[in-house]
Amino acid sequence: MAVLRDGTVRTWGGNGNGQLGATGTEQRANSLVPIPVNDVVNAVSVSAGLFHSLALLADGTVKAWGSNGNGQLGTGKVDGSHINPVVVQGIDHAVAVAAGGSHSLALLADGTVRAWGYGNNGVLGSGKYLPAGTSGAEEPRPVKVLSLTDAVAIAAGSSHSLALRKDGSVVSWGVNVKGQLGTGTREDSPRPVAVVGLSRVVAIAAGGDHSLALLDDGTVRAWGFNGWGQLGDGKSAVSDLNAMTPLPRPVQGITNAMAIGAGTSSSFAVLADGSLMAWGDNRGGALGIGDRRDGRNLPIKVPGVRNAVAVDGGVFFAVALLADGGVIAWGLDDQTKGKGMFGDGTARTLSRAPLPVTQLPRTFAEECTVRRSTNTSTELPRTIPSQRAAPAPSVARTGATDTKPRDNRFAIRDGVAGDRVIFFTDFSDDGVDDLPRQLKLKEGDMKIVQVSGRRLLRFANRTTLSIALPEVLSSKFTIDIDFVNRKVLDGWAFALQGNQLAAFDPLWSTVRWGTDGVELAGGGSDVPLRNNQKNRERYRGSPAALRVVGVDRSINVYLDEMPLVNVSNANFQRSNGLSFIVEGRGADNPAYLERIRVVANPKGSYDDLWVKGRVAIYGILFDGSSDRIRRASEPILEELGTMLRQHLELKLSIEGHTDTAEVADAESRLKLSLARASAVKSHLATEYQIESRRIEAKGLGDTKPVMGNTTPEGRASNRRLELVRQ
Repeated sequence: MAVLRDGTVRTWGGNGNGQLGATGTEQRANSLVPIPVNDVVNAVSVSAGLFHSLALLADGTVKAWGSNGNGQLGTGKVDGSHINPVVVQGIDHAVAVAAGGSHSLALLADGTVRAWGYGNNGVLGSGKYLPAGTSGAEEPRPVKVLSLTDAVAIAAGSSHSLALRKDGSVVSWGVNVKGQLGTGTREDSPRPVAVVGLSRVVAIAAGGDHSLALLDDGTVRAWGFNGWGQLGDGKSAVSDLNAMTPLPRPVQGITNAMAIGAGTSSSFAVLADGSLMAWGDNRGGALGIGDRRDGRNLPIKVPGVRNAVAVDGGVFFAVALLADGGVIAWGLDDQTKGKGMFGDGTARTLSRAPLPVTQLPRTFAEECTVRRSTNTSTELPRTIPSQRAAPAPSVARTGATDTKPRDNRFAIRDGVAGDRVIFFTDFSDDGVDDLPRQLKLKEGDMKIVQVSGRRLLRFANRTTLSIALPEVLSSKFTIDIDFVNRKVLDGWAFALQGNQLAAFDPLWSTVRWGTDGVELAGGGSDVPLRNNQKNRERYRGSPAALRVVGVDRSINVYLDEMPLVNVSNANFQRSNGLSFIVEGRGADNPAYLERIRVVANPKGSYDDLWVKGRVAIYGILFDGSSDRIRRASEPILEELGTMLRQHLELKLSIEGHTDTAEVADAESRLKLSLARASAVKSHLATEYQIESRRIEAKGLGDTKPVMGNTTPEGRASNRRLELVRQ
């Protein structure tokens, strides 16, 4: 199952209980390729259980479909299967969901958790305990999990559950026969109990009868059943069905994990370089390492995976989400028996190495999850490059195998929101040693310096400044900030708020970045992202591109074009100004600003192209004065590619435009503008199979400015692409 950037959901594989949520002729039929789920729009995350599925919507409600034999759809009834998605009763402020074997979880914005479905052995955490086999334990309506008011992430296994608390500790409840609750005992618990010895946890995952936790230093802890080596401690013999440990142990050899995932008896970790490690049960090739030997009790690298951002596992099967939005799958199709679990259009039953899921256009998937089978984990896979975050409640997509509310690719589905540059400065018009003309100093010290031919704004101490915008920031906006961090990192380096106040107001959302990563704080939504030492070193005295995208109440934050924070109920103030706090720490440890750009006004769905025959595009960005397309441009390119695929009669001319300052002479500007238009044409042909004859590339250089080139805003507005209907 995968969420797409347009908020729709695709499913594939077995459909005996209606868990694909398909309509029309596809009802109850298996599918070899991804197909759309009926009546689910604006989805921000998904989770797949044994025979049921959940989708969290941007408004905080939850939809469910598939088997309801234990009330796991939350309809108020225990009945058969539901092909069409139904609304879960009583949930309207959810920020994350998790589907277990036959139970479901939702994390609410106030940090509490709701559970429904199969309720024996304390699985729902409500304090009610009825032994397995006892009737009347089902809860077809959500009930409150006891004693949880500060949860920031949830994960559901076959019959146990985990919650990550705001302080970095973990609690668990439900079945504990294999020690999967991590309490040091094997006693079930109908209410949350502390996992012993865990702190600084930033992500969690629940397998069939084992559990995983990712710490903020990039290491991983595991506990519970270890019969196939899924704890990764190197100590248990593979196929020892009595092997278990009721306390967390370090997974050996993992020191820089960014995301974790758990299958029934397998475990996975995405490393900082995008590679993937796997350990545990390898029957059917479940680890993707090229063979079918029983298992591995130490992590082993999955060959050929270089850009993973999230991973999720089933019984003998797993999927991973790639940084470009692609999805790969591998293992044994033991459940649907060749009915489409790989999503590649074939009826294959086995793949020992990862295969691409087809008919999910590249960079289209935002997160993916696999259907669980008996004794499975049910955490929500993430779509963020790092799972190392412990965000507080707010509607947001989550990553690889936890269900923390946060960053998701994405409640905001555009890399750039807005169609007009209303503010721009790269300090090139300011004199060295001067104060910048377009920024107002409120407190502290700043001045323009020249570094390697570039004008930078230098901060030697804590400085508060503001920007006056020519208009109130619109409901859709993008703020781009190029920043150079301090050489010695300790604490926050940079903060942004949407007003010109002398002091930041906690009623409004603040975007911060520094030693501990990116954070959205205040305004009722606190979403931190904690880094390890390796990430800190990456930005020690080094430049970074920070992007803040707002669409209504949704705020998405990118760092170096990678999505990090996405919150659907943020409270970023719209005013006619912006405030910054920059933390310099002395003359020998300064921080720098290099560029600020603000793009505003709602971006239409190419209405002008149809009505006026022409539309200007500012969301396709290039590296410096080159024709290399930046990755952050992909959402706009995807929208353009989708439009061309939907309207086969449409033919376009892509006009490249520059300003007078990008390159030295008019001829070079003409060449650069043509090269950029040609690069977009080539991308559309390669990635979206748009026939070349339908697109003409033109380069007009600086011959058609839309504003004067005498101001930074004018030059930024003139650097654009225009689409012209033929």
